[in-house]
Order: sequence, then structure tokens, then C-alpha cells
Amino acid sequence: MNGSKCVDAFYYGFRSLNDRSGLWGGYGSYMEVEPRTRLYPIAEDLSVEDALLFNPFAAGFDWVIRLGKLQVGETVLILGGGQRGLASVLAAKDAGASQIIVTGLQRDAFKLEIALQFGATHTLIAEETDVAEAIADLTSGRGVDLVIDTTPNAFQPVTDAIKAVRNGGRIVLGGIKGHKDMPQFPIDELLMKQIEMIGALSSSHWGVQQAIRLVEEKRYPVHLMHTHSVPIEGVERAIQTLAGEVPGDPALHISIIHKH
Repeated sequence: MNGSKCVDAFYYGFRSLNDRSGLWGGYGSYMEVEPRTRLYPIAEDLSVEDALLFNPFAAGFDWVIRLGKLQVGETVLILGGGQRGLASVLAAKDAGASQIIVTGLQRDAFKLEIALQFGATHTLIAEETDVAEAIADLTSGRGVDLVIDTTPNAFQPVTDAIKAVRNGGRIVLGGIKGHKDMPQFPIDELLMKQIEMIGALSSSHWGVQQAIRLVEEKRYPVHLMHTHSVPIEGVERAIQTLAGEVPGDPALHISIIHKH
């Protein structure tokens, strides 16, 4: 059913399988394309794996530039080094940010290495760092112009964002928090600093266009984002791997490749 939710907080999709063909997902040999669906041409010389990166990269462009309004020479803090976090690094680099600072967990150190290769100027291990203090040091006490929060299920990054952004700065919240209310939200600091806070979900037509352009230009080592390719029979394990449930097999972006 449409977005129905069980007691374990799992969603059973957003469309009934009884609707027409029922082929609404990408985990199959065929899928039904809605009328008026936008189709995007992709350069033939791109690998399937690189082409599929348009999805996370589109969010990066939307969150950093369309919603975050990043300008050339501004500083940006990106909380979280997952797909959307790294996509935000690329968008910020492409837009001409002067400083790009990325946080991540110790277990995700390999993602922070990729962030540096994508153009980040600094990386911080969240468990080992007072993020607000580190940002104050890196910006001579001013704070960053823009913060992008991509972290799931964590409230501390929201507090870090408010403390790290400059007076009159912008915060884009893109990390879903599990439908939970945040305790002790620092609303007074938000008001006193006159911060603009924007919610982000998914991406736009413009974001997809920018993502495709970036991949086709081949100016960045986007292939580093891709960690696994699996056949359609391996979908279940791929999902488990991406969720970090397969020990010793870190994943960042997995492509399901259907062989005809």
C-alpha cells in the first residue's frame, strides 16, 4: 500500500503492486514507465556504473546550489560522508567553494579519503572532534557560510550545524531522522544568529541535468564512488552490504547490472 508502515518502521513501498503491471521498481528485468516520465540521454562512452551516479549527484547539486545557494568563494561544511555527502562535495567543488569540510565516522574513513579526492579541503572524524570548535579554528572564528546535513537518524549534527554556521548563514537538512522529534533543539541560537534552515528531499530536473553534465565531463574521479556491481540475483545481499550488515565488505554505491 502507499507508504503503509508497520511497527518495525519498515515501509512497504509507495505504490500498490496491484496497480496496472505492478512493475514499479528497478529490481527487475522490466519496469513500467509512467506517461510523461522524463528520459535523459546519457553519453554512450560512459560505463553503466558511472551513469547511475546521476542519482546521488543530482541531490548534491540541488542541496548545495539550488537550495543552499552556495556562491563562489564561500565555505561549506558537509556533515556525513555517504553518497549524498560525497555528492555535495562534488557540487561544492564544481561551484567554486573556497573551503569544503566533511565529517564522518571512524568506520567510514575510506569515504573521507574519497572526499579529499573529490575536492574536500579538510575532513573531520566526528567521534574524535568537537565539530563546532574545529570549524571555528578553520574559519578564524567566523563560521561557515553553508552547512549540508546528510546524516541519518542523528540529532547531534543538527546542533553542530547551528553552532558551526556563521551569523546569517544557511543550513540544508537532508538527513532523515527516523520520524523522531529532536530533544533540546537550540532554537534561541538559531534565532539570534538569524540562520536560514531549509529542508531537502530528493532532487529536481535541474539537479539531474547538472549531475549528468558532471559525469559526462569526466573532470572528477567519480568512479571512486562506485564500490560494487552485482547481478540482479544478488539484490538481497547488495542491500545488506550497503546497510553495513556484511562484515569486511564496506560499500558506498552498488549497481545492479542486468545481463540480457
